[in-house]
Amino acid sequence: GTYLVIGSAYFHSGFTANDIVHLIILKNGTYICDSILRMYATSPYQIVQDSTIVTCAANDVFYLYAYNQTAARGKIASRDGHGLSVIRLA
Repeated sequence: GTYLVIGSAYFHSGFTANDIVHLIILKNGTYICDSILRMYATSPYQIVQDSTIVTCAANDVFYLYAYNQTAARGKIASRDGHGLSVIRLA
């Protein structure tokens, strides 16, 4: 069927101005979308999101990765309402 795949991550501490963070969604190990955010100096508490519509088979597996490309100084929080959602459209 057709599904809407939504990824969301909350980057909550340790970042400095211009740090680059990534959120990547994979289907069966293959990249399907990527969202990039440059962190603001005034607030390290930022959310990065991305979504895409895909056709899926019964055994497809989705992965969500969120990471800081600039340095290992930032943290990604577990937080309600964030993570990976897969919603059937048709």
